[in-house]
Amino acid sequence: MNIELSKTSFELVQQYANLHIGKITYVLNYIIKMMANIPEEVRKKLLIFCEDRIEEMKQIPFTDETEVKQRIDVYLRLCHFFANETSKKDTMLSNDIEKAKTTVSFTPSNIKAATREAKKVDTTFARYTNYLISLALDIPPRVQGELSVFCTAQASGVDEQNSLYWMYRARKIQDSYKELAVFWAQRSPYNSEKTTSLKRIEMKNGYIVYPPDWVVLDGVQCDPKDSVRACVIEIKNGQKYDMPHFLFFTNKDLGDPFTKDEENSVYLSCIKAVPNFIEVLRDGVDQPTMPITDPKYKEASERFLASPIPKIFYIPATDDPYYYMEDEPPFGCHIVRSVSKNEE
Repeated sequence: MNIELSKTSFELVQQYANLHIGKITYVLNYIIKMMANIPEEVRKKLLIFCEDRIEEMKQIPFTDETEVKQRIDVYLRLCHFFANETSKKDTMLSNDIEKAKTTVSFTPSNIKAATREAKKVDTTFARYTNYLISLALDIPPRVQGELSVFCTAQASGVDEQNSLYWMYRARKIQDSYKELAVFWAQRSPYNSEKTTSLKRIEMKNGYIVYPPDWVVLDGVQCDPKDSVRACVIEIKNGQKYDMPHFLFFTNKDLGDPFTKDEENSVYLSCIKAVPNFIEVLRDGVDQPTMPITDPKYKEASERFLASPIPKIFYIPATDDPYYYMEDEPPFGCHIVRSVSKNEE
């Protein structure tokens, strides 16, 4: 699609693209993905960080210095954005600003995200995109550095024990911090994470794609060619056991709970595939059933939360009613039906 950028925005994006041997299309898509989808938890902490920086600078003698004023103005703009107080006025371009047109292939999810945010402030997709560019790139190097250091610290502070399939929001929070930290550090975002090709297995009515380091269990309930569903076993707090994800195939209905006997059969297959999985079962602690007022409750609860906890989750399929092709499924794993609801 054709999009009209201010000359300043175009030059900033072009400069960043040239710096990292990328394309304007990649940079614009990355900025929208990064800025229009910031989780609320991340917004709140960034807002507090920016407010603290403003208060610090107000205490600096000679606050009429140009650099300090510029930093305060930038942090005020960022506060406005992180507080969800963006107005149509913030996104307007002056009539005398030079403009440049460029053709960009936006992903459906980015079009959806930017359009959604633009509608909230009664502005256009192009104006909102210019606004995001100014927040991401049109800020002093010192401010970029301060933001990058803060986001790096926050990313490392996210409890990786919770970065699981079934607690995917924690992973999204960490990823958001990482994206912002990499971008504001002016490092290339395109190779910031190791990329691996997904593997594929044919199923009864389609196929599944999954990460290559997942362990596929054989003969748990049915063979892939006879199955219409798949599940993943993930172990919370399994890092110290070096536990992978386990994938198996089934014909159970979506959301149908597994019986205790079925779970035991699945876990037995995990032990056969990875023998030290038995240590996960050995070291697991049951959730405390005592009243929360019991003096022993806190200690028992902490032991439970720190113990390895295996859990089975269904893999999303493209014909599920809540599935949207533009959304990224956890770890990229999903089932592709021969005829999806989107194709229908």
